[in-house]
Amino acid sequence: MIGYQCNSPVDSSACYSDCQSAYDAGHRENGIYQVCFITSDGVHKGPYSVFCTNDYYFPFGWLVIQRRYDGSVSFERSWDDYKHGFGNLSTEFWLGNELIHELTSLVNYRLRIEMVHENGTTSHSKYQRFRVEDEGSGYRLHVLRYDGGDAGDAFGLHDGYSFSTIDRDNDQLPGNKSSCARLKGAGWYRGLYPDCGHVSFNMRRMENGTIGEWWTNGTMLQLRSFELKIRPVGRD
Repeated sequence: MIGYQCNSPVDSSACYSDCQSAYDAGHRENGIYQVCFITSDGVHKGPYSVFCTNDYYFPFGWLVIQRRYDGSVSFERSWDDYKHGFGNLSTEFWLGNELIHELTSLVNYRLRIEMVHENGTTSHSKYQRFRVEDEGSGYRLHVLRYDGGDAGDAFGLHDGYSFSTIDRDNDQLPGNKSSCARLKGAGWYRGLYPDCGHVSFNMRRMENGTIGEWWTNGTMLQLRSFELKIRPVGRD
């Protein structure tokens, strides 16, 4: 279980508000940490297990909300699975929409997406604002202020749309023949095009090993691995 009450063998006294706080406390190792916080209505939450990462080129504490690379975890999951999170923090996982909502509602977060294409080349995209609304909104996505990167602004075109899964259809795909989640896996879909939009992060693993799609400049990039991670704005 991911995005969840912590049950990992980590020192329970070391609990941080986010990965940036862990970094500020001197932690430079990539790995599993615990986060605790107080919601806007005064409720104490946590500890939760999360994966924090930083490196020479992108220092500071980044909190990973999704990672896929080897197909070891199935992403064909229900609404409740995506709500609470699933997978293995050390390999492939989805952090959980509820925890992502709670974290991104407390302070402003930026988003970085790192991708490896089918041919082994890499690319990335950055956004200055990332937030997910509550379950009542369908975990509506806000991804704004594209901040560069050689992959382009495909994800920004999904801003303002609710999350869909195979058992809860919140997209706007015309007609009732199918749903974007059944066609492309769970995600925040525009549903205004036959291909459901420009980004698919939760597809079934294909025979060629690809697990996602990203459209840029009219070309579809097939992805064999990627990582989505967030950190607070203004904490450089």
